Amino acid sequence: MSNRINRLARVAAALSIAFSTSALAASNGSALVEAQQLLASGQPAQACALLGSEVNGAATGAEALTLLGLCNEQLGDWGKAISYYERALRIVPDASLVRARLAALYLLEGRTSDAEAELGMAISTALLSENVDQSRVASASGATARVALSRVFDSNINAGSSATTMTGLVFGVPLPMVIDPSSRAIGDSGTSLSLQARQLTPLGPNHALLTSLNLAATIYDQMSQYDRQSVGVAAALLYGDAAVNALVQPSLQASFEGGELDTIRAGVSAMAQRELSDRLSVFAAGELAYRHNGEEAERSAWDRRVALGLRYALNENFEVGVSYGVRSTISGRPTESYFAQGPEISLDAQLAENVSLGLSYGYEFATYDERSALFPVDREEDRHVLAAQIDVDLSKHLVDGLGLVARYEYSMTDSSLPLYDNERHAASIGLTYSF
Repeated sequence: MSNRINRLARVAAALSIAFSTSALAASNGSALVEAQQLLASGQPAQACALLGSEVNGAATGAEALTLLGLCNEQLGDWGKAISYYERALRIVPDASLVRARLAALYLLEGRTSDAEAELGMAISTALLSENVDQSRVASASGATARVALSRVFDSNINAGSSATTMTGLVFGVPLPMVIDPSSRAIGDSGTSLSLQARQLTPLGPNHALLTSLNLAATIYDQMSQYDRQSVGVAAALLYGDAAVNALVQPSLQASFEGGELDTIRAGVSAMAQRELSDRLSVFAAGELAYRHNGEEAERSAWDRRVALGLRYALNENFEVGVSYGVRSTISGRPTESYFAQGPEISLDAQLAENVSLGLSYGYEFATYDERSALFPVDREEDRHVLAAQIDVDLSKHLVDGLGLVARYEYSMTDSSLPLYDNERHAASIGLTYSF
């Protein structure tokens, strides 16, 4: 190796050592903090698995891309690590330590001129930037929490019918009927508060345990009988290597409405994802759960769901997803048992360093097992759900860990029985705080 290359290697090593011990010191999302902890404890495969198990598009952000680069580098996949570092630098060009790490990998692959260019930019940007805050790394722990407070606006808090009349059978004769006003849609606004606490425990080079506690409450301004509260616990076993990540998660949740127990739901879900290339991955997911209805035990049911799909990164800022899902409910009340299937498409976009956008649309066609004697036709439904969410990280402008979240969801059910037609607009805006 020439003297010039030796000098480059020494400079790259000096800068990249700082990077490897303080990467993502400014990360705020709980998943990013947990992935950083795994890297610090020598668990790169688990870090990649944790980032891959997130379904909120976090992997399109500069911090997550940098973490993915570091964990793939530690796994020995230099090509994939270089790709992630390059994508991160397109979002945050002045990340000098990322440039230093990239330069070190260029040197290892014999790309001397590229390494020299990256080191020059790394040194110049480092001289203009602030020193890395090492205290955040030293104070990191295995536990994270997130609190959210928001205002909600819901046009249909009771899942009521959007129709006013229907046709029913009376002694076998079809007659028009007026739908009771109490069964129609009721709108209201309110306040929602939630807390999520998570604990990550490494179990080995490829496994970790992620336990979580979730508390949530929505208090409506006028219709207090529809106030909702829930408490849930879950324990996910994570697995990850250079190309595959997976999880299996048992969970238990109790939901309350109007101060009374509504349902208790116990189940287990699983997900596996495999990267086919730097941009393309495929995944499979499934869930089996039993739902016990508090005061109406005969409505208790088994819920089953499976889905297959793929995700494709269009570039460093945009990722699309397509999936097809099948689900069914087997209820103690046969008229509520159904089978449904349909596609879903999604788009995750990083609009700026601290702004992300998620869009999704889902459709499914549902058929019910049995028909009530009151209705002249079988129950079949077309269901549509359109959702949009924007997340803004306010850490650099206000308080470390603070974020703004705005969400809108439109859902519509077109049923062969007008009683079950419904339409809903739900919007919320609020603040989140991660620590």
